[in-house]
Amino acid sequence: MAKIKKISVYFLILMLLLQGLPYGALAAENMETAEMPAETKAVVAAGNEDKEVPLYEEPDIESEILAQLADGTEVTVIAVENDYTSVLYENTEAGEPLTGYIASENLVDASLSEEVLADDEGELSTVPVESKDETSVEGEPAHDTEAGNEEGPAEQEEAEVVPVEEEVKISDSIEAGKDQSSEEITKIEEQETVTEVDQTEEKQTTEVTAQTSSTPIETKVQRTSLTVSSIEEGTVENYQGIALSSPTNIYQEASTGSKVIKSYAQGSILYYQSFNNDWYQATVFVGGQAQSGYIKSSDVENLNGDTTSYKGLSLKAPTIIYSKASRSSSSLKKYNQGTILYYKAFSSEWYQATVYISGQARTGYIHKSDVENLDGSAVSYKGIALKAPTIIYSQPSVSSAALKQYSQGTLLYYRSFSSSWYQATVYISGKARTGYIHKSDVENATANPVDYKGVALKSPTKVYKMASTSSSALKSYSQGKILYYKSFTAGWYQASVVVNGVTRTGYISVNDVESAVETSSSFKVRGIVSKVNVYSYTSSSASVLKSYGKDTILIVKNFTSSWYQATVYINGKARTGYIKKSDTSTDLQEPSYLNADLRKSANLTAQDIVDFFNRRSPNSPLKNYAQSFINVQNKYGVNAAYLVAHTIWETGWGGSNLMTYKNNLYGYGAYDVCPFTCGYYYPTIEDSINSVAYMVRVNYLNPTGAYYYEEYGSTLTGMNVRYATDQNWKNGIANLMQSIKPFDSRYYSSASILPLNAGQPGSFGRDIPKGLPYPTSIIKNFPQGTTATIMEDAKFRTLPYTSASTIIGTLSSSTKVTVLGYNTDVRTTGSYPYDHTWYRISFNGTEGWVYGKLIDIDNLLKVVNVSTTLNIRSAPVDGTVVGSVAANGYLKAVLNSGKPVTDQGWYKVYLPGSTSTGWVSGEFINIIKN
Repeated sequence: MAKIKKISVYFLILMLLLQGLPYGALAAENMETAEMPAETKAVVAAGNEDKEVPLYEEPDIESEILAQLADGTEVTVIAVENDYTSVLYENTEAGEPLTGYIASENLVDASLSEEVLADDEGELSTVPVESKDETSVEGEPAHDTEAGNEEGPAEQEEAEVVPVEEEVKISDSIEAGKDQSSEEITKIEEQETVTEVDQTEEKQTTEVTAQTSSTPIETKVQRTSLTVSSIEEGTVENYQGIALSSPTNIYQEASTGSKVIKSYAQGSILYYQSFNNDWYQATVFVGGQAQSGYIKSSDVENLNGDTTSYKGLSLKAPTIIYSKASRSSSSLKKYNQGTILYYKAFSSEWYQATVYISGQARTGYIHKSDVENLDGSAVSYKGIALKAPTIIYSQPSVSSAALKQYSQGTLLYYRSFSSSWYQATVYISGKARTGYIHKSDVENATANPVDYKGVALKSPTKVYKMASTSSSALKSYSQGKILYYKSFTAGWYQASVVVNGVTRTGYISVNDVESAVETSSSFKVRGIVSKVNVYSYTSSSASVLKSYGKDTILIVKNFTSSWYQATVYINGKARTGYIKKSDTSTDLQEPSYLNADLRKSANLTAQDIVDFFNRRSPNSPLKNYAQSFINVQNKYGVNAAYLVAHTIWETGWGGSNLMTYKNNLYGYGAYDVCPFTCGYYYPTIEDSINSVAYMVRVNYLNPTGAYYYEEYGSTLTGMNVRYATDQNWKNGIANLMQSIKPFDSRYYSSASILPLNAGQPGSFGRDIPKGLPYPTSIIKNFPQGTTATIMEDAKFRTLPYTSASTIIGTLSSSTKVTVLGYNTDVRTTGSYPYDHTWYRISFNGTEGWVYGKLIDIDNLLKVVNVSTTLNIRSAPVDGTVVGSVAANGYLKAVLNSGKPVTDQGWYKVYLPGSTSTGWVSGEFINIIKN
């Protein structure tokens, strides 16, 4: 029993020695000499009568036993895994090593083996806590510098930074009263308790808890002078945490306004217990006396006990290991950027690690932003070198030495390592070395290559030895040749070529080929040139397989942006050939102005336009604007022949009221119910051409236009869907364009679309400015002062057209307005709202239109039943003639109490254009109410 106790003690010592060893550091896949820490040796201590210990295949007592190891057998420790330790056993009998698992309680440090394996009579009475020296610390370089000194490049190849346990408890078999008094035991504990205190505090603040009983002494290794103090049994929780504030204060009461009894530096490790939501309670020692205090909960971060181990990469230059979990604390050690480090979880912002300074282990802290964790699951890649040269570095840092260099475009193999680096194996003087490639220096090849068929674009198109245009060419191909290749990287395809009978792998720049878009769907095209050739490959210099005449309908498939693929039969045998897209059209109709793109220029001059008018209508005023049509074509990108033909169609060769009174050549703005009234007024003829050309281009011919019709595109047929309701409109204009100059399909198939070179020419209204001539046959004015009453709420509009865009406002019932007249072109179709006359009115100085059935005119009379004029007399019946009014003309009645004044069937009226009055016979008068 005594010997088992002794072995347990020595195993604990072994664990202390091994705490600096990274998990898995001696695993088989990491056996490279340059990276592996020095071996840790242990010996088997059975502690039983059989003097043997089983070596298991797995860390489980039910696992297969690989061998029975006798007492004193030396093994190499690989990793400690809770109750079992992974070891390497040199099996001299079998001639090969065995790797397996031994119960951890059956292993002791090799340096203590003689004591452990001695006769049972030699009992161990004390625990040699300080027995570990520099030589037993695994992986520690012999030339470590002092804390704070910069590490030299020689010791940075893979530095071990090994986390230590947060709390280590060591039990001994010392019994009370055996060779030592209780005072001596307390003294030993005081000596063995490691306490981290603020440098400003006195040494007497160290807390010591003595235990004097017949049970083994438990020595607790603490890291701060702050310990928990129980408030009430079973109601508190104990915590370990780090100080966040600088400084972190311990208050006399649970209030920041109370006295500060002690302070700790940011990053200090503290012990405390729950109190309430905002505060923790702790016991501190001040002047050697225990004192209860309080810590603000926001001033500390609780540690969750997670001690997960990590392997990572230093990111900063240098990467600092701090003495506390605070950047303001002192530096224990520094490492070059790219150094591989080992550490374990600690807090939300910090990792914990062990470093060695002058052979002594020290616990330090690494900020999480200063390192990158490596997941250890490497994925293999292949790719191409992008730089000239591309460097393989000795460490994952561009400031480290170069192991090897490769030319741009070289195919490389490597594996994942970190977010910015790949790891690769290179051979130097026949010896494998591990190196690192920066991710920006290589481009990964696609994992699943796709096969392509394409066309050589260059003359010649080269297949390069490496994925670089500066490398030599393995083979060259003529422009237009059909090539086969597969995806490789973003800038390169990979291809196989045969050189001198040997298949070689080469690379084609993606800029040197165009991949085909082969589909199974066929469609028809029409030949538009006199001779449509089918070539053996995609080049007009290739041999011609077959030819077809103009307007021949051909069946093709899409191949590239410039070529179709087609099947032709020669001597009854099918051959694959290629047709230039520019030699065909997808429009199978016979080409004409009906399907011509009106964004292309007309192939004519201003003189051609004048000559046309001289042939067809020499007196047309439109020929005076021939050059204006050409200018507008160049300005707004609208075909000049169309612009001329459209004006002829709309104006009747230039004789319409819209052109005469409104300079409107295109009927723009006119509606069927108000063809003159609703048409726009333009100050000049040029304004009309400019305005309409811009509107047609933007709204009807551009694919983004509000009235563009995709099925027919930018053509007369497309415009006729929404520009005009008369379906003969497109045919009439197309025939006029044909008369100006016959359609040339070859010209229009090759002509380019004109740009839109100018913005909107201006904003125009519909009314003829006052004082300018107007057609009296259309615009009818009432006598000045004619008034009316709105009978029910009525919409007041800018035009006699029922669109939301024409509404000015609403006139409420009983509103008085002035009635100006009406226009004869505003049709009365018999259907609401065109079943009655629309009137021009004025209200509060604004002129507009109102539907006639909604008003009651007060004082308007119309002359009827006369063929010439009606006399106005000074008195009823026998008065002298004082004036006259034309047949169907209007007179304003004189009112009395809102009603016309009458006498003997005669009406008293105002003479036209005068304030004088007279009388007219009621026989020739109608009262106009609406």
